[in-house]
Amino acid sequence: MKRSLIQVGVTYHNGKEGPRSYSARKVLRTGVPYSDWMYGFQNDGIEYEQIAGKEKGKTFVLSLKSFAQWAKGEVKEA
Repeated sequence: MKRSLIQVGVTYHNGKEGPRSYSARKVLRTGVPYSDWMYGFQNDGIEYEQIAGKEKGKTFVLSLKSFAQWAKGEVKEA
């Protein structure tokens, strides 16, 4: 997914199926500072809540680039 398409309040999925593989993450904030082991301090973090999958209910920060590579599409509300 393109980085420019990632939006606060939207939930994204990883494109996989099944209870052991499917994952969904809701974006809470963008522009979050974080430390990257390779590049040092960065300001393009995505704070998200794990909605489905391993670590459900927890909050994490990931780089915008990594989140965009992980995201395969938006979760459609039923």
